[in-house]
Parts: sequence; C-alpha cells; structure tokens
Amino acid sequence: MTARPKDSTARLILPEGEPFFFPGDDTGCLLLHGFTGAPKEVRWLGEHLAREGRTVYGPRLFAHATSREDMKRARWTDWLADMEGGFDILQRLCERVFVLGLSMGAVLALIAGARYAVTGVVAIAAPARLPRQRLLPLARWLSPFIPYIPKPGANTLKSQAAREHLAYPVYPTRAVIELRKVYQEMIRGLPNVHAPVLLINGGRDNVATAAHQAEIAGQLGGAAVETLWLKQSGHLVTLDVEHEQAFQAASEFIARHRGRPR
Repeated sequence: MTARPKDSTARLILPEGEPFFFPGDDTGCLLLHGFTGAPKEVRWLGEHLAREGRTVYGPRLFAHATSREDMKRARWTDWLADMEGGFDILQRLCERVFVLGLSMGAVLALIAGARYAVTGVVAIAAPARLPRQRLLPLARWLSPFIPYIPKPGANTLKSQAAREHLAYPVYPTRAVIELRKVYQEMIRGLPNVHAPVLLINGGRDNVATAAHQAEIAGQLGGAAVETLWLKQSGHLVTLDVEHEQAFQAASEFIARHRGRPR
C-alpha cells in the first residue's frame, strides 16, 4: 500500500485555515471547501446550520491552507479520502447526513451523493468541467516548467469577506490536472445520485455557469432537483453579498428532507 504524502500541517496551518466541528442534533452536515481555498469559505454556512441545532463538520482538504508547495503532491484521491472520512465521522454520530460544498467541494458533495447513502446534497457553484484551455492536455509535461497558473485579477465579488478570502494566490499546475479528474469522477457518478439535490449558483459566476448547472441537473439519476440563482453573487457564494439567502435555502432544504429515510 502506497503511503499518502504528507502536507505541511506539522509546520503550519494558515490562520483561519483550520477545520471546524460544531456538535448538535442527529442531523449531520458535512461542509466541503473549494480548490486552493480553506474551510473558512464555508464556516459562515456551518455556523448558520449549527445555530439551527445541526451537527456540523468542515474538514480541511489535503494540501490546502498550508503552503501552495503542498499542492504539487496532492492527488484527487486525497481530496476524495477527506470527503469520505468526514462522511464516515458524521455517519457514526448522526441518524442522517447532508453533504454541502462550494466549487470543488460541491463536486465532491455530488460524488458523495453517487457513492453513499446521503440524505441530501447542496452543491454551491458546482462546475461541470474546467474552462477550455489549449494547453491543458499538456499540463502534466508543462508543470515542471510552469509550476503555477496566475489567477484572474478581475473580481466581481462585492463583500469585504470575499475580498479577504483565504486561498492560495495561484493555481498549482500539477494540481489542476487532479482537479480535472475530480470533475470527471463527478460526471461519471451523476446518474447514480438519487438523494434530493439543491443547486445554488451565482449570476455573476463565470466559473460555474448556467450551462454547467443545466448539465449537472440533466444527468442526475432520478434525484429531485431544486435550483436557486443569486443574481448579484459571484463564484464564492458563501462569502458574497447574498450569502444569507443561500444559507436560508440550504437550511430549508435540510428541514424539508431530514425526515427522508436513507
């Protein structure tokens, strides 16, 4: 068995990059953050659900909120293992488990819906694929020479919290290859998702667009699908100006479906 590579946790987790856990009732909520981000992205949502009495866990995905160098060693199965570990913890503590995620975390949440007896999935700003880029097929060979990809400078996000977003300032090229594999695994599994799904998207999001939402919704296997569009929000819905509407929609979704048998 191949040992999992170590990230720099022993050296440093960035301030506010720690995982969080809030004990509550027998309804568990697993909250998953996005690619190059941190649990802070979904902590406000976790605090909202905890105030309503839910048991909430927000893990730190492998190689995140430490050093961008760690991302070079990350594999998509590491992030999958963190999702699975979080689900297992809540399944042992609670009668039912909802999986909620932002961006790549939303993709992992949909993978959980395909693989496990989740009670429901809330996928926030879930992309169906990476943007089309001419050099992407060559990324594996280019990564030693171009180790990082700059992030776009323009930002439509309006809230102060979004401007203070905790994330790596660049995309590690090697990790982008692994990100594509996460998307591919999600697409393969969508027909196996039968639990209710809530898709929340921002109208100013140029990553997870309307076409992405339609593709995901169209491939879900018999799941009851609800959608919410927040016109003033960008990709980081959980930190943007309409985050309270997103949180309330997630809360109401959980309340409606928490009595559903596994």
